Amino acid sequence: MFSYFRCELMGIVTSDLQVRSRRNGSSLVKFDIGIRNSQGEIYSQTVVAKDDLARHVVSHVKKGSVVVTHGFLSSFIFVDDQNEEQFVQEVVLNDLVAFNRHEQQGFSPGSQESLND
Repeated sequence: MFSYFRCELMGIVTSDLQVRSRRNGSSLVKFDIGIRNSQGEIYSQTVVAKDDLARHVVSHVKKGSVVVTHGFLSSFIFVDDQNEEQFVQEVVLNDLVAFNRHEQQGFSPGSQESLND
């Protein structure tokens, strides 16, 4: 069962980037962002970038970066090794805007760059 909804989220990267190479040679990057909801509660959302956008994420995003994500909310259920159903929900990126990039590369706090797929 799959479902896809367009979403835009702003948050702080709360995990290190998980970089993977797929069998066909393309790249995949996963990371979590912390988001505050309308009740003031903070929750974590997994974000996935693929191919060219994944390479840009690795170059420009790190734990603690403020990001605005544009993509699709992907939800699916799978059966794990213990034969239990697992629900997965993640944002598959189409675009990403990163703020407060690496200052050592000449970018000052508050600068931004749009990374398109």
